[in-house]
Amino acid sequence: MVHNSIAGVPAPLLDHLLTLQQKHLKDCTIWGFEPIKRLVFQLDADDLPDLFGCEAPTMAAYIGVSFAEIGAIVAAIASTPLRAEAIHPVPAEKESKFEFSDDSKLFLNLGRQRSDRVAAYFAEHVDPEKGDRIAAAFKQRYRELAAVEPNPNFVLQDLHDFAAGIGNKSTSHDAAAWAVLSYLFERCEIFTVEESIA
Repeated sequence: MVHNSIAGVPAPLLDHLLTLQQKHLKDCTIWGFEPIKRLVFQLDADDLPDLFGCEAPTMAAYIGVSFAEIGAIVAAIASTPLRAEAIHPVPAEKESKFEFSDDSKLFLNLGRQRSDRVAAYFAEHVDPEKGDRIAAAFKQRYRELAAVEPNPNFVLQDLHDFAAGIGNKSTSHDAAAWAVLSYLFERCEIFTVEESIA
């Protein structure tokens, strides 16, 4: 059995697997998050893009984030159907409240390097109403994820995927998605201190 729950296999499922193993005299192996992670990181670096969909963005990709790439991501987010909700500012101390992995912190910080570019894009190309729609779309997606996923790293990755869109993207598109996510992380009610994931 393969699963990706950091908390491990629920007891009823583990009991069922042990019953099957005894009944059929077959060896059952459980592959969880850590064994899969170890296996993945034994792969050659050249094989990782095939597994994850694209290469990780380089610093050059972050530096080269263009208005066109930011605009494509912003347009996709703005088209999300929304429920009516007020948008409020976020406390500055929220990043320290969540137990992000070093990888998650790295991607947020790399994206933050270009949040000035995202801010400039919003100032020049996005009217306030559209900006509110984008913030609300992120808040809505965050709440949907936080309701079912206790791990903030998985929620953050899913929000990145939400920003980046479906399909294989270029490293510069991926960098733009992290830049937009980092910008919105600081300015939207996602990962709020009051409703920490646990």
